[in-house]
Amino acid sequence: LKSDSRCQRVMGCGAGKTEAKQSHQQPASETPPETQKPAEPTQAVLASSPNGVKAIKDGIQALQASGTSVDLHELQLSSMGIEDAGVALLAAELPSSSTLETLNLGVNSVTDVGVEYLAKSLPATRLKMLSLERNNFTAAGVARLVRSLPPNLEKLMLGRNRIGLEGTQAVAEFLLQRQQPFHTLGLGFAELKDTGAEAIAPALSKLKVLDLSGNHLGIKGSAFLAEKLRGGTMLEILKLESDGVGDEGAKALADAIATHKTLQELVLRRNSITDVGARSLSTMSASRSLIMLDLLDNSITDAGASVLLLKFSGKPLRKLNLEVNELSSGMLA
Repeated sequence: LKSDSRCQRVMGCGAGKTEAKQSHQQPASETPPETQKPAEPTQAVLASSPNGVKAIKDGIQALQASGTSVDLHELQLSSMGIEDAGVALLAAELPSSSTLETLNLGVNSVTDVGVEYLAKSLPATRLKMLSLERNNFTAAGVARLVRSLPPNLEKLMLGRNRIGLEGTQAVAEFLLQRQQPFHTLGLGFAELKDTGAEAIAPALSKLKVLDLSGNHLGIKGSAFLAEKLRGGTMLEILKLESDGVGDEGAKALADAIATHKTLQELVLRRNSITDVGARSLSTMSASRSLIMLDLLDNSITDAGASVLLLKFSGKPLRKLNLEVNELSSGMLA
């Protein structure tokens, strides 16, 4: 394998763990203002304001009163300090829009009370994507929400809420009862643990994208997911960042993914994986579908990286991220 080919595979090649970590820890929003794309005509992105929801409600009502058709497809209301009262205002207006497909209420202060307001209006909508990440609701709110989701919904983001095992069980039941497949489910940092992984595992057969990052799944949780993957699913992307997977969990996942027919991307960032786990993961080179493996910020040295590079050489894998590991600066020389 030529060194230039390896550099295409290993991001930050030639940088040690300390150096790479410094370059990696940059603010996520570094995109210069001039390069950011403006909102599309069918998208409303409101500026942060305590009256943001009331403003959009009044605007829609005014347009309707004037006889003008509102053709709104995407409504972005994240990080606006919206509380339950604001959700009540918005929920009352949602059924009036026959075109709205995306609603983002992430990073607000919505509790189970606000979720109840939302749930009453959701069945009458045509939403395809709903994000409620980083709010303040619990398993009770999740159970109420999933009973009211519109039939067209295909993406649901609930991460960074106190969902736990009971909330995960409610989501899994919703997915298993649903006739058509579901595209994306986000349950990152939602206090699932290994029992939550066991609860959601049967629903992998209905999903294309699943994010379970930050849930302390551990070896047992990884094994539950691997067992379901081994039986065959339609899953294409699996994110397990900061889940305590370790070398044993990596081996369980690798054994299942090596013969999996659809998985394209696997994220295992920050999982204390060493060269032992790297050697296990190299067996996934037998996969015909895997094109991205993200192992950022683990404990892999030159020896483990060499095995991965050798095994995946000439395989479908197009991206192998080994940034912030314990690689020497001269490894790829």
